[in-house]
Amino acid sequence: MKSQNPEIKKLQSALEELRMHLAHSDKVKAAVSSVSVGWHITHSLMVVIKISEFACSSDPNKYRYNFNLFRSILFPLGFLPRGRGKAPKAVKPDMGLPQDTEELFTAAEKAVRALEGAHPKQHFVHHSFGMLDLKNTLVMMNIHTRHHLKIIKEIV
Repeated sequence: MKSQNPEIKKLQSALEELRMHLAHSDKVKAAVSSVSVGWHITHSLMVVIKISEFACSSDPNKYRYNFNLFRSILFPLGFLPRGRGKAPKAVKPDMGLPQDTEELFTAAEKAVRALEGAHPKQHFVHHSFGMLDLKNTLVMMNIHTRHHLKIIKEIV
Protein backbone atom coordinates (compact mmCIF):
# COMPACT_ATOMS: atom_id res chain seq x y z
CA MET A 1 0.00 0.00 0.00
CA LYS A 2 1.27 3.46 -0.92
CA SER A 3 1.76 6.01 1.83
CA GLN A 4 0.26 9.48 2.09
CA ASN A 5 3.62 10.88 3.28
CA PRO A 6 5.39 12.30 0.18
CA GLU A 7 8.88 11.31 1.38
CA ILE A 8 7.74 7.75 2.12
CA LYS A 9 6.06 7.61 -1.31
CA LYS A 10 9.35 8.66 -2.93
CA LEU A 11 11.25 6.04 -0.97
CA GLN A 12 8.77 3.31 -1.92
CA SER A 13 9.14 4.36 -5.55
CA ALA A 14 12.94 4.27 -5.27
CA LEU A 15 12.76 0.72 -3.86
CA GLU A 16 10.63 -0.32 -6.84
CA GLU A 17 13.20 1.22 -9.15
CA LEU A 18 16.01 -0.67 -7.40
CA ARG A 19 14.08 -3.89 -7.94
CA MET A 20 13.88 -3.19 -11.68
CA HIS A 21 17.69 -3.24 -11.87
CA LEU A 22 18.05 -6.72 -10.36
CA ALA A 23 18.52 -8.21 -13.81
CA HIS A 24 21.74 -6.20 -14.13
CA SER A 25 23.13 -7.12 -10.71
CA ASP A 26 26.37 -8.60 -12.09
CA LYS A 27 27.23 -5.58 -14.23
CA VAL A 28 30.30 -3.52 -13.37
CA LYS A 29 31.69 -0.50 -15.18
CA ALA A 30 35.05 0.44 -13.65
CA ALA A 31 34.87 3.98 -15.07
CA VAL A 32 31.74 4.56 -12.96
CA SER A 33 32.16 2.36 -9.88
CA SER A 34 34.48 -0.39 -8.72
CA VAL A 35 31.53 -2.43 -7.44
CA SER A 36 28.59 -4.08 -9.20
CA VAL A 37 24.99 -2.99 -9.61
CA GLY A 38 24.15 -5.76 -7.12
CA TRP A 39 26.42 -4.19 -4.51
CA HIS A 40 24.69 -0.80 -4.95
CA ILE A 41 21.24 -2.44 -4.66
CA THR A 42 22.22 -4.41 -1.55
CA HIS A 43 23.90 -1.41 0.09
CA SER A 44 20.88 0.82 -0.58
CA LEU A 45 18.50 -1.75 0.92
CA MET A 46 20.74 -2.24 3.96
CA VAL A 47 20.84 1.53 4.54
CA VAL A 48 17.04 1.82 4.38
CA ILE A 49 16.63 -1.10 6.81
CA LYS A 50 19.26 0.03 9.34
CA ILE A 51 18.29 3.70 9.38
CA SER A 52 14.60 2.83 9.69
CA GLU A 53 15.38 0.53 12.62
CA PHE A 54 17.42 3.24 14.36
CA ALA A 55 14.74 5.88 13.79
CA CYS A 56 11.87 3.66 14.93
CA SER A 57 13.70 2.69 18.11
CA SER A 58 14.80 6.25 18.97
CA ASP A 59 13.34 8.21 21.87
CA PRO A 60 11.52 11.29 20.50
CA ASN A 61 12.22 13.10 23.78
CA LYS A 62 15.95 12.97 23.05
CA TYR A 63 15.69 14.72 19.70
CA ARG A 64 17.48 18.08 19.56
CA TYR A 65 17.74 20.22 16.47
CA ASN A 66 21.26 21.14 15.50
CA PHE A 67 22.32 23.32 12.59
CA ASN A 68 24.44 21.49 10.05
CA LEU A 69 25.99 23.37 7.14
CA PHE A 70 26.39 20.30 4.88
CA ARG A 71 22.78 19.29 5.46
CA SER A 72 21.48 22.82 4.83
CA ILE A 73 23.26 22.88 1.44
CA LEU A 74 22.89 19.30 0.21
CA PHE A 75 19.33 18.45 1.30
CA PRO A 76 17.63 21.24 -0.70
CA LEU A 77 19.77 20.25 -3.70
CA GLY A 78 18.86 16.58 -3.24
CA PHE A 79 22.46 15.73 -4.00
CA LEU A 80 25.36 13.74 -2.55
CA PRO A 81 28.81 14.24 -4.05
CA ARG A 82 30.39 11.07 -5.39
CA GLY A 83 33.35 9.46 -3.74
CA ARG A 84 33.12 11.53 -0.55
CA GLY A 85 31.23 9.24 1.81
CA LYS A 86 32.37 5.90 3.11
CA ALA A 87 29.82 3.24 3.94
CA PRO A 88 29.89 2.16 7.59
CA LYS A 89 30.63 -1.53 8.10
CA ALA A 90 27.01 -2.27 9.12
CA VAL A 91 25.78 -1.32 5.63
CA LYS A 92 28.74 -2.48 3.56
CA PRO A 93 27.75 -5.66 1.73
CA ASP A 94 30.05 -8.33 0.41
CA MET A 95 30.57 -8.13 -3.32
CA GLY A 96 27.44 -8.70 -5.42
CA LEU A 97 23.98 -9.71 -4.35
CA PRO A 98 23.30 -12.04 -1.44
CA GLN A 99 21.17 -15.12 -2.03
CA ASP A 100 18.34 -13.63 0.04
CA THR A 101 17.77 -10.51 -2.07
CA GLU A 102 14.00 -10.94 -1.92
CA GLU A 103 14.23 -11.03 1.89
CA LEU A 104 16.19 -7.75 1.80
CA PHE A 105 13.54 -6.11 -0.38
CA THR A 106 10.78 -7.37 1.91
CA ALA A 107 12.63 -6.12 4.99
CA ALA A 108 13.26 -2.71 3.39
CA GLU A 109 9.60 -2.33 2.37
CA LYS A 110 8.50 -3.31 5.89
CA ALA A 111 11.00 -0.88 7.43
CA VAL A 112 9.66 1.98 5.31
CA ARG A 113 6.06 1.13 6.29
CA ALA A 114 7.10 1.18 9.95
CA LEU A 115 8.20 4.80 9.52
CA GLU A 116 4.62 5.69 8.56
CA GLY A 117 3.58 5.49 12.21
CA ALA A 118 6.75 6.98 13.68
CA HIS A 119 6.70 10.11 15.83
CA PRO A 120 7.93 13.25 13.99
CA LYS A 121 10.76 13.62 16.51
CA GLN A 122 11.99 10.07 16.21
CA HIS A 123 15.42 10.46 14.77
CA PHE A 124 18.64 9.10 13.32
CA VAL A 125 22.12 10.46 13.96
CA HIS A 126 24.11 10.62 10.72
CA HIS A 127 27.89 10.84 10.86
CA SER A 128 27.98 13.88 8.53
CA PHE A 129 24.52 15.44 8.78
CA GLY A 130 24.01 15.20 12.54
CA MET A 131 20.74 14.43 14.30
CA LEU A 132 17.90 14.13 11.80
CA ASP A 133 14.23 14.19 12.77
CA LEU A 134 11.87 11.81 10.97
CA LYS A 135 11.27 14.12 8.00
CA ASN A 136 14.98 14.74 7.44
CA THR A 137 15.77 11.07 7.99
CA LEU A 138 13.39 10.26 5.13
CA VAL A 139 14.88 13.03 2.99
CA MET A 140 18.38 11.66 3.61
CA MET A 141 17.33 8.09 2.75
CA ASN A 142 15.74 9.34 -0.48
CA ILE A 143 18.82 11.35 -1.45
CA HIS A 144 21.07 8.38 -0.65
CA THR A 145 18.94 5.87 -2.58
CA ARG A 146 18.64 8.19 -5.60
CA HIS A 147 22.43 8.72 -5.46
CA HIS A 148 22.96 4.97 -5.87
CA LEU A 149 20.24 4.71 -8.52
CA LYS A 150 22.13 7.31 -10.61
CA ILE A 151 25.28 5.23 -10.31
CA ILE A 152 23.37 2.07 -11.25
CA LYS A 153 21.90 3.77 -14.34
CA GLU A 154 25.37 4.87 -15.45
CA ILE A 155 26.68 1.33 -15.04
CA VAL A 156 23.76 -0.18 -16.96
